[in-house]
Amino acid sequence: MDKEEYLKESDKIQEHLDKDFNSYEKLQYTFVWLRTRMPELHDDIVKKFQQIESGVYAHRQEQDAQNDQFYKDKAGC
Repeated sequence: MDKEEYLKESDKIQEHLDKDFNSYEKLQYTFVWLRTRMPELHDDIVKKFQQIESGVYAHRQEQDAQNDQFYKDKAGC
């Protein structure tokens, strides 16, 4: 999965994660299950994420800045 695909797919589920009070626990369960039962796949996924990590964080910072500006504009600041 490349950066663009990840960002597109993660944006699709963000609203669901925000509404689901157990989402962190489910993500943690998924992580633990994958890491203990399929460690090679887990390691491969982690390595692939590390390859796109800086671009993902840069994109998220840009999103945060845009959101901050949106709320400032909405508040008339």
